[in-house]
This record gives sequence, C-alpha cells and structure tokens, in this order.
Amino acid sequence: MYDYIRAKQPTWLAGLVVGPGSPSPEDTRAAISPRYQLRHYPDITHTVRCDFPVYWFDPAFAFTLGREPVNPQPYYYSLAYRAIEPYIDGFVGYSDGAHDDLNKMIWNQLGWNTAADPRETVRQYAGFFWGADVRDAAADGILALEKTGKAPSWRTAASPPR
Repeated sequence: MYDYIRAKQPTWLAGLVVGPGSPSPEDTRAAISPRYQLRHYPDITHTVRCDFPVYWFDPAFAFTLGREPVNPQPYYYSLAYRAIEPYIDGFVGYSDGAHDDLNKMIWNQLGWNTAADPRETVRQYAGFFWGADVRDAAADGILALEKTGKAPSWRTAASPPR
C-alpha cells in the first residue's frame, strides 16, 4: 500500500486510517506524504492483546478479567495520546461498551486540548455523572482503579509500549 501511494500519489485519496493490527501511526506517517491525512482508530477498550495494553498489568488480573474489564486509564492514555498526536490528523476511538466510557472522554478531551490534565478531566466526568458534591471522591476512586494491579512505576513511564 505504501509503495502504491508513493508511486501513484493518487489524488482521489484523502488519507489513511490506522488502528489495531495496523502499522503504528509513527511508521505510517513516515511512509506516506504529509499531504495525506492520517486518522487514528485507537483501541481504548481492551486491556491485553491490543494497541495499548495495560502497563504492568498484574497477570492475575489479566488472566481472570480478560480483555474487557472496567479499565479507566486517564494517565496512561494521556501519555499514549501525546506520544502519537504529532503523527495524526484526528482519531475515532474504538469502544466496545460502557466499561471504557471514561477512556472515550479522556481521548476526546485530549483531542480538544492536548495539555488537558487527566485528573481534571476525571473530575469533570465525575461531576457531570454523579454531581459536584461527590466529584472529588469519585475522581479519586476512578484514578485509584488505574493503579490497581500495576507496578508502582505506572505513572513514570516515558511512553506507552507499542
């Protein structure tokens, strides 16, 4: 496909979409002309065997919960988004249900403002769904879920694994 695009430079092609199972956004952007847009279709729903596996996921959780448990990952997905954002021209988040609802909000907020603070986004999410009186406690609970089953260095990773 890359060879075809480089050789033919089709004018009918506006761009490509990369997602689960595709070459990375970085590799695809390097392989095609910047005149072609690149949309990302990130898998923000699964925890294992996916684009962005849960970083340092405890094997006990990985084997018992499978690919689709509740998996809020505001800090991890903020790192992931910021790492690929220079290579893409937007995204459409891949979702399988309500268990990844917060992840959709995180990606959408980052699409609007790449500097968005993950904790503040979670606070806004909690305030909208459960009200201002429990906003901070709910946000802290959600943020604690991201740490569950992960190694202590979960927030210090320079970039997510690919």
